[in-house]
Amino acid sequence: MLYTAVRPIVKAGFYAYFRKIYLLNTDRIPRDKPVILASNHPTGFMEPCIAACFLDRPLYFLVRGDFFAKPLYASLLRALHMLPVYRLKDGGYRKLKNNFATFEACHNALREHRAIMIYIEGSTEYVKRLRPLQKGAARIAFGGLERFPDMEDVYIVPMGVTYEAAHQWRSCVMLDCGEPVRARDFLEQYQVNANEAISSLTDAVGARLKQCMVHIDDPENDELVEWLLRMDNNDHPEPVLPAVSRKEEPLERAQAIAEGVNALDEEQRNRLKRDLATHFAELEERNLLDRDLGPIPRLHVVHYLFLLIGALPAALGYLVHQPPLAFAKKIADSQIKSIEFYGPVKYVAGLGLSLVYFLLLLLIAGGGWGWAGVLAVLGLLLLGYFTVWYGEWLQIWRSRQRSAALSEEERGKLRARRERILDWIKGRVRVE
Repeated sequence: MLYTAVRPIVKAGFYAYFRKIYLLNTDRIPRDKPVILASNHPTGFMEPCIAACFLDRPLYFLVRGDFFAKPLYASLLRALHMLPVYRLKDGGYRKLKNNFATFEACHNALREHRAIMIYIEGSTEYVKRLRPLQKGAARIAFGGLERFPDMEDVYIVPMGVTYEAAHQWRSCVMLDCGEPVRARDFLEQYQVNANEAISSLTDAVGARLKQCMVHIDDPENDELVEWLLRMDNNDHPEPVLPAVSRKEEPLERAQAIAEGVNALDEEQRNRLKRDLATHFAELEERNLLDRDLGPIPRLHVVHYLFLLIGALPAALGYLVHQPPLAFAKKIADSQIKSIEFYGPVKYVAGLGLSLVYFLLLLLIAGGGWGWAGVLAVLGLLLLGYFTVWYGEWLQIWRSRQRSAALSEEERGKLRARRERILDWIKGRVRVE
C-alpha cells in the first residue's frame, strides 16, 4: 500500500531532479517470471528508487540490516518492499541468522513470479566502474530452485546504472538492462559443485552487467573520462523534452569514450590529460563553461518572447519552491559527508519537505479561499516544472551571451583546442 502510494510522488520529483532519464532495453526483463535484477550500486539509494518508479512491475529490495534496528523504521521499510540483509558487523553471528528469514522470503517471492533487486557489488561507491561482485544473487537463485524444484527458472537480469553526476541538480542518468542469465543453465554444475556454480553464475552476470554501464579500468583515469564525457555531452545536446528517453546513443558514446581511454598507454593518456587540463583552466580563467563553445541552439523571436514573458512566473515558481529545497540542501550540506549519499539525501529531503510544505499551503489556502485557494496552490505546484524548463532556456541564452562576449581571436583559439580534443573522441573512440 505505501509502496503504491509513494511511487507516483517520487516519480514526479525525478522529472524535475533529472534533466534526462534514459531507460534502455527494459523489455529484456521477463514478464510474469521469477526475476532478480542485479544492479551496480554507485549511490546510497537513488538507483532502486529510479527502478521502482520507471519499471512496470513492483520490485522488492535487499538492503542493509542495520537500517531495520528501530521498529518504526523496520515497519516503514517493509511497507516499501525492503528486506533486511545482515552483515557480520551489523550485530555478529546472532544477526546473521536473521538472513535465513530474508532468503526464505526471497525464495517465496520468486516462486510467485516477483522481481527482486539486488546490489550485486555489495557496497556503495560512486564510481564509473564495475567493482568486485558478491555472490548473494546466485545463492538466492539456486536456493529458490532448490526450495521449489518445480519452478521453471530464475532469470538474473543485469542492470547497469550510470550517472552523469548524481549529486547535481538537472544531470542525467542512464539505466540499461542486459540479456537475462538463466540460473537453471548452471543447475547441473551446482549439483556437482555448488561453490563453482555460484562463481560461474556470478561471473556470467558480471560480464553482461559490465556491458550495460560505463566502466573505467584505472581510477587514475576517472577525471580524464569525466572531462571527455562533459565535452561530448555538450557537443551532442539533447532536448529537454521528453524527460524519459529510450535513445541508446548517449550511453554507447559514453562507453566508447571510457573504452578508448582504457586502451591508452601512459604517454597518450598524459598528453590528452594535459590538453584537457589546459582547456578547462583557460575556460575557468574567462568564467566560461565548455558548453559555451559547443553547438548552442539558435534562439528565435519566440524564444526571446518566452524568456521575457516567462520571467515573472518563473521567478514566482522559484520563490515558492525554494524554501523546502533550500532547507533540504542545507541538511545535505551539513549532515552528509560522502558523495554516495549526498544526492539521494538531498533529493528525498527536498521531496519530503516539499510535500509537507504544499500540504500546509493547501490547508491554509483551502481554509481561507475554498476551492479557489486549493486550485491556486496546485497551480503553484505545477509552476515548478515551468520554472525548471525556463531555467534550461535561460542557460542557453547565458551561454550565447558568454560566447558572444569573446573576441573572434579568443573564441577561435579556444574552439581550436576544443576541436582537437573532440577529433580524438570522434576518430580514436569512434563514437559516430
